[in-house]
Amino acid sequence: MSLDLTAFSTDLGNDDLTFTWEFGYGPTIINVHYNDGVSPDPYPSPEGNYPFNVTDTVTHTYGDNGVFTVTLTVIDDDNGKTSYTTNITVNNVAPTINPIWPMTLIFEGTPFVLSANSTDQGSDDLTFTWEFELGPTITNIYYNDGTNPDPYPSPWGTYPFSAVDQVSHTYGDNGVYAVTVRVEDDDKGIASFTANITVYNVAPTVEPFGPFTVDEASPLDITTTSTDPGSDDLTFTWEFDYGPTYVSSYYNDGTGPDPYPSPWGTYPISAADNVEHTYGDNGVFNLTLTVEDDDGDSTTFITNITVNNVAPVIEKIEAYVYVNISLRVAGEKYHSVDIHLYEEDTKIWTGKVTRYPGSPDDQKDTIYNVKLDMTKRYSAKVDYLPNDPRINGNVWGGNPVWIEIEFENESTARIHHTFNVRQSYWNSDHWNHIDPWEVGLNPHLVGHNITLEGIATDPGSDDLTFTWAFGDGTTAGPNTYYNNGVSPDPYPSPEINPMNAIDTCVHAYTTSGTYTITLVVEDDDGATTITTLEIGL
Repeated sequence: MSLDLTAFSTDLGNDDLTFTWEFGYGPTIINVHYNDGVSPDPYPSPEGNYPFNVTDTVTHTYGDNGVFTVTLTVIDDDNGKTSYTTNITVNNVAPTINPIWPMTLIFEGTPFVLSANSTDQGSDDLTFTWEFELGPTITNIYYNDGTNPDPYPSPWGTYPFSAVDQVSHTYGDNGVYAVTVRVEDDDKGIASFTANITVYNVAPTVEPFGPFTVDEASPLDITTTSTDPGSDDLTFTWEFDYGPTYVSSYYNDGTGPDPYPSPWGTYPISAADNVEHTYGDNGVFNLTLTVEDDDGDSTTFITNITVNNVAPVIEKIEAYVYVNISLRVAGEKYHSVDIHLYEEDTKIWTGKVTRYPGSPDDQKDTIYNVKLDMTKRYSAKVDYLPNDPRINGNVWGGNPVWIEIEFENESTARIHHTFNVRQSYWNSDHWNHIDPWEVGLNPHLVGHNITLEGIATDPGSDDLTFTWAFGDGTTAGPNTYYNNGVSPDPYPSPEINPMNAIDTCVHAYTTSGTYTITLVVEDDDGATTITTLEIGL
């Protein structure tokens, strides 16, 4: 601030007067006042104005506070002089401050800039101190001379002195935070300003994923990442059409829920979440992922999952007959007969019958519950043993034998043969039918029920329908097995319930031959599997 000083001096003569002001720290100001008001006073000048009265005023500004000595010396043009000395106390003036607050919205995790303009009337250094609530304190110093701290006093420095300070800060969480900027000069003069900064929450982002294609009953593994610019917790909520909801939370500090506010936490925060889900039926299903931060803002991402139908698998197909096979012997000769039963070329049973007195119905040997696989050939070989034993010592005569095939429905197929029939009484060495008797059994199954059995599985939660073609122009089915055991499968039915079904039917062929049996298994979504089986009769 400018200082105005005024002095009054009187000279009894008609002299010019010279005022010399000395301010200590500062310039010397000299003002001359002529007696005639125009030019220096000549010597002698007795005709001038006297006494001569003069008032002198000067202005001076000190750039720093302090106590300064001011001396005024008044000299007339004849070197007569007088001096006067006094002290001037200059008080410090605190700087002023003009903060410049941001005009745009401030978001968590995003730097924002604050500025302040301060002016000090003196030649002081200025120190800016920024105090952020729940944040740092930032200090910046601006020297008056641009280089070094200001000495005391320094009234010769630059004044007034202005400085602009700018700081950047980032809050990791939303909230309302007080910010104080304080400007202090080197003489402890202080100006301060406090205001609230509103920091807004930002919703997390989700890394895009999908769409997906997968087979029914096959697990789908999904991983994605979400990022939040703030120091928030993140909660993932996965919602599957016709399926469950999975929820996972990730804490910013890794241990517990995020307090509010938490601007000091880790930001930005990223979390990767993984889910696995399996659909039991085909279809197109939506998948919705919502990621929410602990401040209630969320982002939702939707994609779809195409689940392909998978055709059923025929695990097994069979054509078989369960029978009892017997060797029966009659006749007068009490000799032995044995039987050998073959599956392809493998012997599977040997039986033996010796003819003794009594009913022929009691003279037989039986193998029970034989499963005949109709894809294989079955045969029997029967041997006549006339010398085992020789009870009556005679070897001629007839020994009828039968192979009896008894079916489950108690019907019986009989195959007859007679051993040891002498052709001529006088030619006792000429015998018929004593060689082993070999017979194929498959043709003797004609007209009898053959059981057909198919086993099929489906990985999905489907119904299964079996349809048979017997190779002779006739069919059986369709026979449907419901996944829930009661009613048709709705579409879609994405619950996981793999299907397993067994279908059986019986069929009797009217003529011998080779037949190709075809089994078609279809699920309720139209996918089919076909297999064939060749049998011989």
